[in-house]
Amino acid sequence: MTKIVEPFIENMAIIREEQRKQKEPLSEKQINEYIYDQSCEYMDLLGEFCKNCAGLARDELKSPFEPIFEVIWGYIQEILSNFSSLEKLCESTTRVLKHSLRIVPGTFKQTYLVTFLKIVISQFALSPLSCFIYSVEFCMKEYSGDEKL
Repeated sequence: MTKIVEPFIENMAIIREEQRKQKEPLSEKQINEYIYDQSCEYMDLLGEFCKNCAGLARDELKSPFEPIFEVIWGYIQEILSNFSSLEKLCESTTRVLKHSLRIVPGTFKQTYLVTFLKIVISQFALSPLSCFIYSVEFCMKEYSGDEKL
């Protein structure tokens, strides 16, 4: 898994460093266009992978995709928490999450759902992006029938 995500990890390190230098939220224009586009495209690719694997993960309690999601989650959380000013990257990231929660439904609900909702709701106050509203909507649709929530 590490080899597959190495280019993305390198791009995120560059974006992190640029934000550290700026000491304020980044705009898309402050990042090398190639690095930014590649990061967004990588997240889009992850989203497509998760989307196409959704039919393979039927067991709500244990999914073979949990180890993959654990790695992806770290980046989802970081991007949405620290880079909410980067709309295209946030859109790609929430799309990954939408498809990920369908391949790890039980784990996502039990471990990540509340944290994710707190992040997108708080970040919406800073950067009112439509992808944050959309992500709350698809979580509610996915889990609305669950009386435990």
